[in-house]
Amino acid sequence: MNKIIKLEIVLLILSGFLLPINNSKAATGTSGKIYLQVEKNGEAWYISPVNNYRYYLGRPADAFNVMRSLGLGASNSTLDQIPVGILNYGGSDFDKDGLPDSLEIALGTSIDNADTDNDDYSDKAEIESWHNPLGPGSLKKNMNLIYQLEGRILLQVEKHGEAWYLNPNDHKRYYLGRPNDAFAIMRSLGTGITNENLAQIAETFVGTKFEVADHYKMDYPGNWTVTSEKVDPPQGNMIHKAHFVDQMAAAQLDVFVYQTTGAILALNDFDVTSKSYDPDKFVETFEIGIKPARKQTLKYDTIAQFKDIKFNKGKRIFVHIMISPKKVIGLEYSILNEIDIKNYEQLFNKILSSFKPVY
Repeated sequence: MNKIIKLEIVLLILSGFLLPINNSKAATGTSGKIYLQVEKNGEAWYISPVNNYRYYLGRPADAFNVMRSLGLGASNSTLDQIPVGILNYGGSDFDKDGLPDSLEIALGTSIDNADTDNDDYSDKAEIESWHNPLGPGSLKKNMNLIYQLEGRILLQVEKHGEAWYLNPNDHKRYYLGRPNDAFAIMRSLGTGITNENLAQIAETFVGTKFEVADHYKMDYPGNWTVTSEKVDPPQGNMIHKAHFVDQMAAAQLDVFVYQTTGAILALNDFDVTSKSYDPDKFVETFEIGIKPARKQTLKYDTIAQFKDIKFNKGKRIFVHIMISPKKVIGLEYSILNEIDIKNYEQLFNKILSSFKPVY
């Protein structure tokens, strides 16, 4: 058994055991599909068939990050059993056969001969009818394999990692190409979905990096907008702030950096918890392993539920992280309606888990 096939088997096993399907709200029929948010601006989402979470495909960079992060290695022999779908691809087409050069390189056909095997049928015609463009005969189609992998993003490990999306709607694989191509292709294969139905599918993300302060960073969802500024002159002890807003307008996150001239004796010195809601509140203090190598206390103050004209029922979480004796990073996270609490708590936990130093 060669190394590539071994790698592919290992990847398939890992995808089944390390990422179990755990999103009970997601209907089976959504798995692996791409949806366009028809009640907003046509934002695109990919539903991973591995965990049934949705990933944002809003910009070319987002689509490319999802493609690379969630891709599964596949050998040429595996890909050869899955028919190729043809779209109106962009890019150079040197031999004018209707197939872009990048796709032909991935397939192994000639970029300067419209009929690679010289059998009087163009490469495009043979691929569309699933005949061999490199020689005689038709190509195999393995439906058992297709059903197993449908909805996956497959990376061509015996070439240069070219990415393919196996569309569960027609059981064909589509070449994703460059980031801009991947973005356009994924959108072209999408199906419209309402906000209400989309909200039934829990969200996660491949992180977009954000530099917090003094060599710290965190990840945040690519569909969130962010404004960030250095506070000059400082507002009290505040020296930096950033504001993140979810694309669905269901949550927002504020990040503040505070600094004092003297040592901070307790995190209570920076408790920005609002007192106006008279909420039921509990406080949990526990240790997290953030460098520099001193004990860091994460203060996690949670408003269990409150009412307000602006927010209605929801949840607000405050987290304070002491990164030095004179500096604290505070995160204030608001979930703006009761329905979204569970989903957006999961997103916030992922943001928190990504908080780390970088040197």
